[in-house]
Amino acid sequence: MFIPLSNTEDMCPEAIPSRDELVGLISALLLRLEEMTADHARLQEDFTRMSADQEQLQTAHAQVQAENTALTEEVRRLQEELNKQGDPPSWARANTEQPADKRPRTKRAHGYGRRCTAEPDECLTHAVEICPDCGQPLTGGWEAYTHESFVFPKDTVRVVRHVCVARRCGVCGHVVVGRPDPVTNGLVGQRRVDARGMSLITYWHIICRIPLRIIQQLLIALYACDLSLGGLREILKGVATAGHTDDLSLRDTVREEPWVHLDETGWRENGQNG
Repeated sequence: MFIPLSNTEDMCPEAIPSRDELVGLISALLLRLEEMTADHARLQEDFTRMSADQEQLQTAHAQVQAENTALTEEVRRLQEELNKQGDPPSWARANTEQPADKRPRTKRAHGYGRRCTAEPDECLTHAVEICPDCGQPLTGGWEAYTHESFVFPKDTVRVVRHVCVARRCGVCGHVVVGRPDPVTNGLVGQRRVDARGMSLITYWHIICRIPLRIIQQLLIALYACDLSLGGLREILKGVATAGHTDDLSLRDTVREEPWVHLDETGWRENGQNG
């Protein structure tokens, strides 16, 4: 408390504080001043920390805003590309929403995926005739299980020699030579390999992309047929010659069509197949 000295003469002696009271009052004021100084320092620290947090938040906000701008630009670019491509073709199926109350999938029987559905050409029954423990003969029984297997044929190439017999007519003297029917016997000109063998070799080389040396080894291993590389090349050449007319006919047919569907290649331009 501050007491003006000009008013001390008008005051009564009892109203004037003593020296001890003034000292106590000053001590209390100093203590309060220290507390307020400490609070001010603490508030200053809090303000500094909050300012640093605000700067970090502003930096993060700027980064998020930049990413948002980049994503918006990317969405706009993709939308423009989608608009350039046009609507999906008429044959494309539309996306269907799955029903919310979709029933659970029915469980299949054990071993369903391993079942063989092929019609068997031969059935073999296997049964034990005598009990291995006591030697008693066994009869009857029931089917315990079945097992199906694909048995590949192991027949080798058959070498067929066509003997053409010439006969002379006793009346007119005309000589007639018997010749084999090429369709019935699968003959292609004077070649040693029949039409089925030529088709198999061509399928291996063109469709399966098997080299001629590997085809030569396959023929030896599977059919015991030894053909030279030159013979294989002549077979491929003969098939190409025989199908040349059909190839030209297909080409002319394609050229006469009002439109032609082309296949895509592996070459890309701006991410699109050429």
